[in-house]
Parts: sequence; C-alpha cells; structure tokens
Amino acid sequence: MNGITVANIRRAKGNLKISGLAYMAFGIWEVLKVAIEIGTGIIDPFGFAGLDQYDVKVIFLTALITLFFLSAIILTLHFYVGFSSMRFSKDPTTSRHFLNVSLLLTLYYCIELPFMLYGSFTLDQSVDDTTIASILFELTSIFILIDIIRSGRILKKSVDKEPGET
Repeated sequence: MNGITVANIRRAKGNLKISGLAYMAFGIWEVLKVAIEIGTGIIDPFGFAGLDQYDVKVIFLTALITLFFLSAIILTLHFYVGFSSMRFSKDPTTSRHFLNVSLLLTLYYCIELPFMLYGSFTLDQSVDDTTIASILFELTSIFILIDIIRSGRILKKSVDKEPGET
C-alpha cells in the first residue's frame, strides 16, 4: 500500500475530522472578528465605498451589506473545506475538490502573512496584542489547512491503491 498502514489511515481520518471542525470554528471567529473590526472602526467600509460621514442611514446600510457579503464569503469557504474534509474522512471516495480549495487558501494565507507582518512592524511602529493574535491566527490557519491537505492525500492514496491490495 505504498507505505500507508492502517494506523496511518485511521490517524488521517481523525485528523481530517478534527481539522475540518477546527477550520469551521476559525471561520466563525473570522466573521466575528470582521464584525468587531467594523464595529470599532478598525476597518472602514465607508472609505471603500467612497462615502463621506454625512448620511448615517447610508453609512449604516453600507456597513451591514459589507458585513453580510464578507461574512458569507468567509463562512462559505470555511464551511465548504470543513464539511468536505469531515465527509471525506468518512467516505474517501467522495469529491476531492476541497483539497484544491484548501491549497489555494493556504497559498493565500502564505502570501498575506508577509504583508501583515510588514504592515504591522514597519508602518505602525507599534505592535499591539491584536496584531500578534492575528499573526498567530493566520499561522494556525495555515497549519490546519496543511494538515487537511496532508491527511486528504494519505486517504486519497489509500483509495487509489490497486484492487486486491490491503
């Protein structure tokens, strides 16, 4: 079985379940973080829309719409990867497209991390607890996604084995 033992398969299935659940929890936290950042003014959705601070109703509506779309995108990606990895751990013959999405998300986080580090250490000149927590959050997300990809590949290899092998 190309060096894949029953214990490795069992471990990969357990890792996929736990990592999928953890990635969904990280998605919920990321949505909460965006809501908090918009609510406290760290992220200014009004600047993105090109609005002035004169019309409170328009600004409030824009903030809600922005929050809704960001939340929908974030949760969709996190829950797709999470649920798909949990489903794949139960039945490795299901779709493997979540592995490609996981790889793209890992690349995104790896590209985003240096920009986050550069912006926090050179532009602000002061690193606060929120910045450190965000960096650790990104690193943990990368670790979870790498674990999902690695475990998914192990299960994929176990399914792709020759008929008659055990």
